[in-house]
Amino acid sequence: MEKELLELYLDGMDIDLLSSHMNLTRREVVRKLSGLLFGLEFPAQNPDARNYQKTWSWADNSRLWRMYAVGIPVQIIAHKLGRDELGICYRLLTENLVIVPATVVEKYKLDQENFATDSDPQPDVKICSTCLDVVPYCKCYYEE
Repeated sequence: MEKELLELYLDGMDIDLLSSHMNLTRREVVRKLSGLLFGLEFPAQNPDARNYQKTWSWADNSRLWRMYAVGIPVQIIAHKLGRDELGICYRLLTENLVIVPATVVEKYKLDQENFATDSDPQPDVKICSTCLDVVPYCKCYYEE
């Protein structure tokens, strides 16, 4: 079931269609994909997060992608953006902002021509405390 779920997602099937096709709830689909793609089997839902269920701005999406693309873990991204882990996973999945771990490609023998695979994560990347952006992309850092 995991391989089919991954292949269908990577072929462009959205969360709602996956839910219907796999006979799972949307949350179950997000959790299963989160476990496979982000190494986070049970992403926490936190209604107390300051931006919980708030609309995503273009800037939020940009910060999310930049932090995720350099290998910052979902838990840290959630904290930095004031969101919960489940919301971060859901956003990455619904916006197709996913980098498939090489271990998953190998384990499930996926055809990697149609999606991005990971490189070496950089968990020591600096985040600007003013704008919460990755320092190489941050304007605040260079203005100081």
